[in-house]
Amino acid sequence: WSQSVKVLLNEDGTGYMVKGDERVPEEIIDGKGNEHPFVLPRVTGLIDSVIHKGDGFYSHRPLIQAIEHLRTQYPKVQGGTTVEEYEDILMEASGISTVKMEESASFGIRTHAILESIYNSDQMDVRIVVGEEHQPAIDAWYEWMENSGLHPIASEQGLYYHDESSSNAPISFAGKADLIAIDDDGIPVIVDYKTGKQHMNHALQLSAYTLALSYCGIGRFFDASKVHDMRAIALYLPKEEGENIRVKEVRHTLGQQQVFLYVCKLRQWQAGRSKWASKRG
Repeated sequence: WSQSVKVLLNEDGTGYMVKGDERVPEEIIDGKGNEHPFVLPRVTGLIDSVIHKGDGFYSHRPLIQAIEHLRTQYPKVQGGTTVEEYEDILMEASGISTVKMEESASFGIRTHAILESIYNSDQMDVRIVVGEEHQPAIDAWYEWMENSGLHPIASEQGLYYHDESSSNAPISFAGKADLIAIDDDGIPVIVDYKTGKQHMNHALQLSAYTLALSYCGIGRFFDASKVHDMRAIALYLPKEEGENIRVKEVRHTLGQQQVFLYVCKLRQWQAGRSKWASKRG
């Protein structure tokens, strides 16, 4: 299946295109009769647009970091400080916050790349030495995998879902699973690597991936009875020596799949233009 179906990230990184699955169109025609690639939105993008903006998880974080910088670097700002000086202090704090966020993203990207290369080497049982910055995360991953009872079958695998039977508009989404494995009971398991803080929306993201894997796999490479019991795990990797790996398994996956489908419908409502009736008379 993975050889016959291609899941490709589009040019601006907002979604994926699927080629080789007759259930998913490759092209769509707009209102002017022009053809465009059919792009399935990213799971994380859908969640961010509906939930993250509402709870302020991302918008508050830079502010908190800026406040902490002010407390440590300017504990006693004098009453005579000018507006311009305040602006300079805030700009400095904002810059530090931005750098920290970029460093965190870079660490996560590099860690994912190392783990993918380990899988592709076909020598997952042979421990490798990497840079000092990433060694704690990689060592923790090795130890967890050795005791997890999981048998990996795919890494960085694109997954997708397209349901044209949905009312109003098709529900479509796609994403990339860091690791897909089979446990000792023959149950499929999706593992997602995290290098930041735990957040409740990670459970929603993983639940969406299980729904996508069911869509891709049933009747192709998974038995429906096994997919029903599919597991999903978020693996929070340590950044520092001595920190412990944290493992969080999703509860009530089927129920959270339904919540994600509501997220998709809410996003359709947000983007739609027909919210108000036309004027009468």
